[in-house]
Amino acid sequence: MDPTTSTPSLDGDRVSWFRDGLEIEPAAGTGIAAGIVDRVLGEVRDHAAGGARERAIPVDQTHTSVIVDERRVVKIVGSWGAADRAAAILERLRDAGSTATPAFLGVLEWERPGRGSSVLALVTEYVPDSEDGWTWAVDDALAHLADDAGEPEWPRALGALTARMHAALREDPDPGAPDPRRRDRERALAVLDRTYALLDEPGDEGEPRPEGMRRRLRGRRAALAAAIRTIPEQSSAPLVTPHGDFHVGQILRTGDGRYLVLDFDGDPQWGPEQRFRPDGAARDVAHMLVSIDLVAAVVQRRLGGPDERAWAWAEAAQRRFLDAYLAEVGEGARGTLLDTSAIPGLMAEQLLLELSYAERYLPVWRYAPDGAIARRYPRESAPNTDENDETESPWSPPASPRI
Repeated sequence: MDPTTSTPSLDGDRVSWFRDGLEIEPAAGTGIAAGIVDRVLGEVRDHAAGGARERAIPVDQTHTSVIVDERRVVKIVGSWGAADRAAAILERLRDAGSTATPAFLGVLEWERPGRGSSVLALVTEYVPDSEDGWTWAVDDALAHLADDAGEPEWPRALGALTARMHAALREDPDPGAPDPRRRDRERALAVLDRTYALLDEPGDEGEPRPEGMRRRLRGRRAALAAAIRTIPEQSSAPLVTPHGDFHVGQILRTGDGRYLVLDFDGDPQWGPEQRFRPDGAARDVAHMLVSIDLVAAVVQRRLGGPDERAWAWAEAAQRRFLDAYLAEVGEGARGTLLDTSAIPGLMAEQLLLELSYAERYLPVWRYAPDGAIARRYPRESAPNTDENDETESPWSPPASPRI
């Protein structure tokens, strides 16, 4: 970014960029990302001699990410405050000597009169020859089920990695502050109510939700509520700054076998207050365990139909993840860093949030949480008053082998 030709602007919370009086997208090829690298790292580039090579990261994102010179990744935010949380966490991990993330190189901040300071862009190292977990985790599980490979080792690797990340992000206790987990059960029951209310609403096209899914879910509301009610109202485990949106898709695996955590923005379905509050380590752990179930659902879609072996693999992988986490923090610390009693209820809440997200924004994804809920939670023995609920169709993934 040449500050004389490209400048940010703020309209409410929306951040935009202008050049020569015209708004432009900060996309690859505009030079904005390269200019941010120059400013953050103090580099001087001869733009007249050709400047930097910029390449877009071809995924759907809330923000804009650009690879510069095949060495740096610049994440440019679209709204005020959107990267402040991630920047603070990445700085803490870097200062703690953590290798859990791609190297954090710095931020571009903007001091705005009347609004204070906020991060406009993050700069991290680019990690070539890497894939996110929705690719490598699914491929590994498929290879294992096809007897082409042994039991995937990544659940153990991720369990240990997560424990080390949480240890670096442990919060200092504040005896005078209320525990933010005290209302976790209440919040999760509210998620249950909202999700089931959403299922009774028409979809975007005015069509009802798939009836097979609705029947399966109606018969499992009591089991989900029972799981949520096991969330403790208080815990002696310390607070950490959680990742907040922790799933296999947030994990890069590099060509040399390293695992790196991405995207510390927090859960996009949370409000600002919940996104920035500390939490127990159990929430991140529950989210990752849920994502292993969702990997199993994707695997079955790739296989072309339901396959009990995929669910069995997921159960074993979840145990290996949790065992590795507990082994990493040490036998004597099991009751301190991680409150395992909170995990089942938080998993139920996360599956409901996955379903709610799919219903609102990504209907093609609804099959995955639907399948995990149908597999993991027993149906009520007595049907509801609606006679149509007496029977239900078994879960099956969509016919398409992808997504």
